[in-house]
Amino acid sequence: MVLMSERTLKPSMEQITSNTMTKQSARNAVLSFLTEEDATTAVEYAVMLALIVLACIGSVGVLSDRTSASFDDSADAITGAFGS
Repeated sequence: MVLMSERTLKPSMEQITSNTMTKQSARNAVLSFLTEEDATTAVEYAVMLALIVLACIGSVGVLSDRTSASFDDSADAITGAFGS
């Protein structure tokens, strides 16, 4: 049986400091990106893209319902024409 030492259960102060610095660096990078003018443009493009995608999804839903109804009407007309 292998026993884990107490050292492996607790992170070292160096690991904690390194992890905190990494989180702070990532946070600072995100904040600086959001305050830049390029970030504003990127966010605007992302919002426009999201709206376009939503419009496309809505259009596909409406068109699929209408197309299905059209095929059903055509099938009924063909069936009625042959008298079955």
